[in-house]
Amino acid sequence: MKKYLYISIGVIVFIFFIWLFPKVNRRTITATVNKTERIRGSVQNGEQKLDKYLIYTLDKNDKPHTFENTDTWIWFKFNSSDVYAKIQDGETYDFSIVGFRIPFLSMYPNIIKVEKVQQQ
Repeated sequence: MKKYLYISIGVIVFIFFIWLFPKVNRRTITATVNKTERIRGSVQNGEQKLDKYLIYTLDKNDKPHTFENTDTWIWFKFNSSDVYAKIQDGETYDFSIVGFRIPFLSMYPNIIKVEKVQQQ
């Protein structure tokens, strides 16, 4: 019986950290878009994998950033195609992102919100 209690507590703690993790690393980066790319999902076991959109940018210090634009249920974001359609090469945006770049896992920060910066 104690075994099930420990497993239940472990699952609850795990779910809590999955919920908390994206909330503590949300940040905004202002950057100019160099290129956008759509990565087509593949079909595996008769199931269509989701597409994802990559946004390649440079910030004001010419530091490159690559962001992913995908739907995410944690943030209730289900409009990644609409967000992708608004992003134009050569324009500067404030990208509200969550997550980290982990190269060996091909993981990128995900765009939650994007707003075009007005040029002065």
